[in-house]
Amino acid sequence: TYTYFGLAGRGELSRLVAAAGGLTIEDRRPPEQGHRAYAAELGLTLGKVPILEHGDLKLCQSSAIETYLGDIAPRFADLTPRQKAVDNMFAAVKAEALDVLNPYVFTAANRPKAPAECPALLDRYYGFFERQIPDGDFVLGLGFPTKADLVVLQAADAFAPFGAVRLLIDQDYDVAAKWPKVRRVADVTAKAPGVREYLEQSTTFYADPVGLRGAKT
Repeated sequence: TYTYFGLAGRGELSRLVAAAGGLTIEDRRPPEQGHRAYAAELGLTLGKVPILEHGDLKLCQSSAIETYLGDIAPRFADLTPRQKAVDNMFAAVKAEALDVLNPYVFTAANRPKAPAECPALLDRYYGFFERQIPDGDFVLGLGFPTKADLVVLQAADAFAPFGAVRLLIDQDYDVAAKWPKVRRVADVTAKAPGVREYLEQSTTFYADPVGLRGAKT
């Protein structure tokens, strides 16, 4: 059982890893008592989500969950330590980007600062991914996407926070024009088996949890 809010944010990469890796997970929202109380009931006293329960294993912290799901996913069973290290590097950069970008989305007082401050921040993270992506369809050069490609997909197309920040910039921040390798990998990854089906039914990948799309119309 996987528990996180109904948005992308820190929870989406684990969902994507499961989908691309050939795992089925029960994806649910925090129960009525709230995520902090629920986490505490499980002995995860930091009170944070996402939370993964797999048998008697209970995990919090998105990076730990992403790594665990990647390690048990059938499609990723033959990845080498070197390949996993590259995947984990992309995931760590994604986590840093969320720390930096989330305050512009989820704290209303910060939103007016986004047009001046966020283009350079997006350039920092998209630019890193762009420089790490080789020629070819996928980051590791395999015939299927791995965690690194899923990070790129989330950064390019998920709404919270990357898409939300691009909307707050209130100007044409064109990922395809500025970062063509990022756009290419995201497009190919979105069509991959498991990922395509996941995106077609996802209620979280494109979710706008704070109503920014309506505010911009």
